Amino acid sequence: MKFFKLIRFVVGSDLEKVGDSSDNENKPLIEKELIKQNPILEKKEIDLTNQRTEITDQKLKKEEISQLRKQLKYLEIKIKFLVNENNNKSKLISEDVYFIREGKKKLKETCV
Repeated sequence: MKFFKLIRFVVGSDLEKVGDSSDNENKPLIEKELIKQNPILEKKEIDLTNQRTEITDQKLKKEEISQLRKQLKYLEIKIKFLVNENNNKSKLISEDVYFIREGKKKLKETCV
């Protein structure tokens, strides 16, 4: 059996009020920053209309996460531990969820 990690980053500004003018002004900047920090992302993958963007990339560094936290009020980081079985199907064995809201960090751990 082979163990590996899948790291899924979900960033968004869900907590900001709808119609907030500062949010609308920052959208192009946030979109540009996400593409710059994650060149694997296509522009079409970043949807700030729904105020939620999913990033699957293990290369995102702590400094980049910190930068995103400054720009967005909502940041969720999911780290999934998977096991690759003989038939090449992946089975989820545990999932750690780091939920950061306005500078507060909560850790929720679930085992499957």
